[in-house]
Amino acid sequence: MYPKMKPFTSVLTLCALAILINTSCTKSASSKVFADDPFDSNGTSMSQQGSSKGGSLVEGVIGDLGADLTNLTFCNAKTVPICAGQTQNVGDVSVQTAIDGKTYVTYTLKGLWYIKELHLYVGPQEEIPVNNSGNPVPGQFPYTKTFTAPYANQKYTFVIDGLPPSYVVAAHASLLKINSSGTQLDAQTGWGDGCNGKITEQGNWGTFVNYVGSACTIKQAANEPVELCSMPVNNFFWVDPANPNGLYWRNPTVTVGGFAYTQLEAKAIANTGDVNSGPGGNNPDDAKYVFTRVATIKLSGTKYELSNILLPAMTTIEDWLKTTGKLSPTNLPKGNSQVKNAASMIDTWIGAHGCAIEE
Repeated sequence: MYPKMKPFTSVLTLCALAILINTSCTKSASSKVFADDPFDSNGTSMSQQGSSKGGSLVEGVIGDLGADLTNLTFCNAKTVPICAGQTQNVGDVSVQTAIDGKTYVTYTLKGLWYIKELHLYVGPQEEIPVNNSGNPVPGQFPYTKTFTAPYANQKYTFVIDGLPPSYVVAAHASLLKINSSGTQLDAQTGWGDGCNGKITEQGNWGTFVNYVGSACTIKQAANEPVELCSMPVNNFFWVDPANPNGLYWRNPTVTVGGFAYTQLEAKAIANTGDVNSGPGGNNPDDAKYVFTRVATIKLSGTKYELSNILLPAMTTIEDWLKTTGKLSPTNLPKGNSQVKNAASMIDTWIGAHGCAIEE
């Protein structure tokens, strides 16, 4: 085991609360709205009346998330029904965390229900805007999205960044039920998980959902407060000018994904280049990238089972590698998004938890 270079401290715990209302019968191309732009590409307004206790609106997405967002890996998703009129399940709302630390609150409606207006609060539970009677005041919630006729949107996502360690989100919506000929059949107020309670004991209807994030963000990987360390990837696979002697393995083999690799076999994999990653293996989706990160942790003697970051990431990658067969320069498959995310987490962790180089 190598001596640790320096400790880091960080804990990220998320709490969220949401309501959701959209997903259109016809999936439209996603449309982004940034916090400094009051209109989306359809000309409908989206306002941020103020950031919530450290959180700020990054963008709003109508319909499905675009490729630049779906390439992110999400974790700890929680989904609850959207309740209209306190009794009708008209869709669901999901809250999830991305590897970049942003929170995605997605409203999705079903059937003939469509979005008219959304109000979203993010912050401490005790600061949810309420009147003197304890009733929630959605008009004072910090994030608002309004649609205009003809109402055709059933899915919308608020992307929020910079949230504190713990928070809640209260989400309210105005909903319309419209048939195929455009006739309005009903109009209701909806809340995420709105059939299961209310915000305050003395107030009227209005609910929120508690959400707790998990150790799945780059920030958490960099700041995990553990007395563990790892040598850099270059120490075992490429030339490290600061530690050329480290190129020699202390163990004859390393076992990754259930397969044993000699130093010669492992370096042959690491030195196989392609147009995406090159010999340095810079593409997290590449099998050699994930292999070299897992192997580095093991060759460093890092007790990764003691890390809330490393253990799930290592498990995710090794479970996948068990299905690919033993890797070689001619067998380097691409990973899925979870594997890619896990590799990025390990790489960030290694960079932030370096062992002191031995003389």
